[in-house]
Amino acid sequence: LEAIILKCLAKKPSSRYQTMADLKADLDALAKGMTPTAVISEIDRSLPPKPEEPFEHAPSVVPGQPPTTTPPTTVPPVEQKGISGLTIALIVIPILAAGAFGVTYFVMPGDTSTPTGPIAANPDPPEDPTENPTPNDTPPDTPDGPDQVGEDVEPPEDPQPDQGNSPENTSVVLNTEPAGAEVFGPDGSLVGNTPVTIVKPRQGEPAIEYRIHLSGYAERTFTVGAMTQPEVMLTMDTSRRGTGSTRRGSSTTTTPTTNPNPPADPLIHTTTQRNPPRDPPRDPATNPPRDPNAPSLDDLRRPF
Repeated sequence: LEAIILKCLAKKPSSRYQTMADLKADLDALAKGMTPTAVISEIDRSLPPKPEEPFEHAPSVVPGQPPTTTPPTTVPPVEQKGISGLTIALIVIPILAAGAFGVTYFVMPGDTSTPTGPIAANPDPPEDPTENPTPNDTPPDTPDGPDQVGEDVEPPEDPQPDQGNSPENTSVVLNTEPAGAEVFGPDGSLVGNTPVTIVKPRQGEPAIEYRIHLSGYAERTFTVGAMTQPEVMLTMDTSRRGTGSTRRGSSTTTTPTTNPNPPADPLIHTTTQRNPPRDPPRDPATNPPRDPNAPSLDDLRRPF
């Protein structure tokens, strides 16, 4: 029986039983008291090979005597005891189990691999947590402290809309006093006459300067930015620039005026004496009379 089990568990597949019929034949032979083939093959492997003898010893013959023959010795057969059916069953069942395990483990190792596929989902649906709700009698925890009692929580303030990007605040209505003034854009094109609607630049864009002209009034400019009020009133200046003044871009002609009575130079003073003072009378003692033949200053000035 041990030889049969060892043959089932042999390491080499060629040393095992090739079919279940061979295993059954050895078990049947063991049950009948015969020697299984597994025992015979195990004995053959365990015994060393016998050395070959060059020749067999011939019986010695003494001359002058007749040859004697040695009768063959006979070995009495070994009595084999019978095996009961219960013993056979106890022997066969473990052997069959061991053989099946050996065949499964050694002959078909790939069939014992564990599948690595996804685990099947639980077919039982989960219980609905709201089917049997449990009332919660415990009130929610409230923070302790005197500051929390009776305190009013202010609602969050609504974010104010962006005034620069709202659709209602994208233009400016420009009015002038008096109305009807011409409004020119930065490129010199006519936008319209007041009151006129001007589109405001967006938030972050540079401001735009407009020129306002009205005949008989001084020309002025107006800058429109993203934060300009939706409606603006401008008063035109009544002071005129001068005769012949025209719009920007055309020639300006000014008639010069002269003052018929220019002011006198304050550094120059002209005095005219109507009655110049006379020379004082001469004293004959100190101032003798002038010689009429004496040369005068005019004579001295004349060239010789």
